[in-house]
Amino acid sequence: MRQPLALREDCLLLGYPGDSTHASSLGTANANVTYKVVALYSETSKTNSGATIPVKVQLTNYSGKNLSSSSIVLTIAGLAPNPAPGVPPTGTFTFMSPLHQDNVKTTGVGVEKVTSISRFLT
Repeated sequence: MRQPLALREDCLLLGYPGDSTHASSLGTANANVTYKVVALYSETSKTNSGATIPVKVQLTNYSGKNLSSSSIVLTIAGLAPNPAPGVPPTGTFTFMSPLHQDNVKTTGVGVEKVTSISRFLT
């Protein structure tokens, strides 16, 4: 299970199990986590299918200072729980000082609530 990284530099152990044409490999890489994503919307409230969920987030540093900025582009790359049937929404957040917001339509994706958007931001 993938665990979130803390706001610091972490050394990651990466592995590839291989397949019939490629050998397995193992290596390390450093990842410097700069921002924490803070949800400013209810991750537990249910929404009717077809509604729009205003997903609002702030990016903070290790001490909780808001670092959200128009120069930082946030993109949704999926949702949790995984919507089925349908394709998960994608899109770019709009910076609305002091936060980022994206209005996620739930039409055709079967999502009643968005619980883990921060895992899918790029």
